[in-house]
Amino acid sequence: LIYIFFLGCIFSVFSVFFRSSLQDGKEELNFSLMSSMIKQTINKNEKGVLFLDISSPIFYGSGGGFLGAEEGVETWIQQVEDAKENENIKGLLMRVDSPGGGVVASEEFYNALVRFRESGKKIVVSVKSLCASGAYYISVPAHKIIVNEGSIIGSIGVIISSLELEGLYERIGVKNNVIKSGKYKDILSPSRKMTKEERKNIQSLIDDSYQQFLSVIYTWRVGKSNKKKSIIKRSANGMIYSAEESIKRYLVDEIGDFEKAKEEVAKLCNLDPETLNLIYPTKQIRFGNTIIEVLLNSLQIPFFKKTKQLNQPLLQYMYLSSF
Repeated sequence: LIYIFFLGCIFSVFSVFFRSSLQDGKEELNFSLMSSMIKQTINKNEKGVLFLDISSPIFYGSGGGFLGAEEGVETWIQQVEDAKENENIKGLLMRVDSPGGGVVASEEFYNALVRFRESGKKIVVSVKSLCASGAYYISVPAHKIIVNEGSIIGSIGVIISSLELEGLYERIGVKNNVIKSGKYKDILSPSRKMTKEERKNIQSLIDDSYQQFLSVIYTWRVGKSNKKKSIIKRSANGMIYSAEESIKRYLVDEIGDFEKAKEEVAKLCNLDPETLNLIYPTKQIRFGNTIIEVLLNSLQIPFFKKTKQLNQPLLQYMYLSSF
């Protein structure tokens, strides 16, 4: 009943929105389609520092929103690339509170941040509560990583997981019929046990991604210091650390709040901290998917989201604190 009520409210809002848009002559609307994406853009006339809030897992389309809008890696990359080409934007202040995310998603966002830095612009990361795994991966190109006293940092590593339900299937009388082109086609299937050969193959993928993670940290956090490299390598075991411990392990730079991070990015960009302008990307509505897709995205039913993630085992730079 609650969802039916929400559906009625959403339809009412949409009808008012579309009617007013048509009257104003702003958009040509096809009533078989509805808005499903919000593209975020930057006002090119503003001067200051781009502000990005990374407060969700790092995936393509990380968090749901109204009208089915999802803000994720593709959106963040586009914002960083736009800011890189904008002469009025001198740097980036990134507020991070994330457990990490997909390996490829983290790498692509990381590459965009590297291009931003190589263009001569400055990056400062301000950590809220959590900067783990992929969130740390995207933070390392920053000129400074500033964390709160209660922040958790680390969980450096790679993980892939799948459920094994063979015993449960047998108990409840369920059989899974699989027709496949090769013996590895159903690898990580929950309906059977993983073989030793398959486990070795998956472990190889994990090890390759882990070495990539380490190389990224070494590039930006080690320099020519063998001592730092040794300590960081010992720290990259999946463990999470406090703010003070992270400083000792050369994972972050200093303890401070968001105001401290603003001061640091202002200094790096030769701007006045007192009058620093944080530029928040603005949102523009685009048109794309069907009504049903928009409504399902708007509802963001937790159970179905969890189920979808469980059915798609992926390599992840992710801190998994709970199921």
